[in-house]
Amino acid sequence: MNKLSTIISSVLFFLGAAFFVLIVYVSILGDNHKIDFLVTHFFEDLKTRNYTMVCQSLPGDKNIAPGGIGDCQDFCFFLELSFLSKFNLLDQNDYSIAIKRDHFWIPYITADQVWVSIAFTKKKKNIVQTFLHRTDDDGFIKDFMLVERRMGQWEIKEIRLDNSSLAPLFNELKAQMDLDRYILKTERGFILKDNEIDPSSLSTLERRLLEFSLFKLSGK
Repeated sequence: MNKLSTIISSVLFFLGAAFFVLIVYVSILGDNHKIDFLVTHFFEDLKTRNYTMVCQSLPGDKNIAPGGIGDCQDFCFFLELSFLSKFNLLDQNDYSIAIKRDHFWIPYITADQVWVSIAFTKKKKNIVQTFLHRTDDDGFIKDFMLVERRMGQWEIKEIRLDNSSLAPLFNELKAQMDLDRYILKTERGFILKDNEIDPSSLSTLERRLLEFSLFKLSGK
């Protein structure tokens, strides 16, 4: 009887320990998924031009938006444009965002900072194609974003644009494109420039610039 009780106690102990480990693992897995959620939604907001949310998520870097919300919107426009150009998606109205963490975060073992690599991919037609498609490591903008866990919450700490493979393209687009081509910012609002626009003759970049100019006019 005592032997049976010992066996039962041992089994219950191991089951309890296994259940505890499972709970801890699920909790840690959930925290790692919060990183994915944070970064994915940052780029989803960028895609839908929800620039207010994007700018609120950005780290307090004066180099990104020295002139406030207007400069931040311009930064967001060029950032998305650079990614789309990098991954040959300028002609796509929709796309998917792939992310890759540099490590699996474990409390008290790994640092409360995680570097995240980013890739844009063509939108797949169905779930099966999405599941089967995997972006090669070389296809990511490596360690583009640093997220940090503070007070139990994950937040964006740094965007490594200057030292990334995206920087030359970002700077080239900024130098190439005239944001004042269609509208001019004034203290009271905007001045519409006298432009005759033939939609059929617009390049992909020109069309995106026109759309961004109209977005700024809408005051959203």
